[in-house]
Amino acid sequence: MKRILLSLIAFVVLAIVLMFILGAIMPDSLLRSLASLLDIHDAEGITNLLADVTLIASAALSLPIVWMGNRRFR
Repeated sequence: MKRILLSLIAFVVLAIVLMFILGAIMPDSLLRSLASLLDIHDAEGITNLLADVTLIASAALSLPIVWMGNRRFR
């Protein structure tokens, strides 16, 4: 139970940190081209798109990191 709780906390913290890092380094041209592809033109839609993309990417990156760390420290 303790390992599961620590893994969950590590996942959440790592996802939040990666979300800020990915939001900072994501190229603006990539975000604008994705917004035009999805037919999003207003500033609020682009901001929501940035949040969605960084949240999904950070979760996708932090899940294998926590899983590998959990297997390593078993």
